[in-house]
Amino acid sequence: MKILRSSLTLALTFFAATAVSHAAESRSDLNQLLENAKGWLLNYQSDSEKAIPAEVFQKAEGVFFCKMVGGSFIIGAQGGEGFGMVRKDGEWSPPAFYSVGSGSIGAQIGGGETTILMFLMNAEGMKILNSDETNWGGTAKAVGGPSSASASDSFSSDTTAKQNEVIGSADIFYYVTASGLEASAAFKGSQCSYDPESTDTYYAKDGLTRQAVYDSKVSMTEQIKDFVQVLNQCAEGSAQ
Repeated sequence: MKILRSSLTLALTFFAATAVSHAAESRSDLNQLLENAKGWLLNYQSDSEKAIPAEVFQKAEGVFFCKMVGGSFIIGAQGGEGFGMVRKDGEWSPPAFYSVGSGSIGAQIGGGETTILMFLMNAEGMKILNSDETNWGGTAKAVGGPSSASASDSFSSDTTAKQNEVIGSADIFYYVTASGLEASAAFKGSQCSYDPESTDTYYAKDGLTRQAVYDSKVSMTEQIKDFVQVLNQCAEGSAQ
């Protein structure tokens, strides 16, 4: 029992320290997160076997990207920052920023880095962006997304019907690169909360709600425009 109490104390201490670091995120840190997202996605798409199909980009109503770094000695605990974007009338919104955490006793030994990109395919999937501290593992129909190779096989005949069957089969598709954790475990043990401090810092405005950001009440920076360009290129199948 003492070991368990000590482990839980360590986990809470880690998440408290992570929360402090989130509050201190600078605009340059957040720009770097956007640059990391662009680089990660381009690198992921460069592998024709695992690349995300254009149809996923075309049909997504929102996206969420995050990087988590850390880990404890016995408790698998990670913290990081992420951002979400929504698409309205075919146009991507500016991103709202989120703090992200993952923690489970015995999940891993030592630290590691986890990167997750989610495609939110419908209203149910979009709840990730609107509901704080929701464990992603409890989200209905959250599954590892199809690759271009698997999609090519699935769509080889009667493309439209088969595409709708695959793309319409989940609320959320997730793509993960992780060290020390299996992809589905990394996803299912994570959750996010809207980070108003980082969002206010990035846009140099006070009191921004996530909805105000998604309604484009803030301006696009060059880093945001670059990431949106990559999303659009991926939807066209032309990202390199």
